[in-house]
Amino acid sequence: RTQALLKEQKGIRKQICQLMRETPRAIPELSEQTGIPAHEILWHVTALKKYDLVVEEGMCGEYYLYKMAEKKR
Repeated sequence: RTQALLKEQKGIRKQICQLMRETPRAIPELSEQTGIPAHEILWHVTALKKYDLVVEEGMCGEYYLYKMAEKKR
């Protein structure tokens, strides 16, 4: 069961990362495009941000925009 959950979470993060590679996105936009509730998207983006995989890139209205971090050399 744990492995199935981890596999599902990895798939969700992959979806999120693919969308943010194209252009910075807000949480509601990511939620709409993936069909995943905004609170779950926020949880995944926060985890990605914690490990410096995602960074904030300005704001759109009242929402932060997130994008993939530049790879360190």
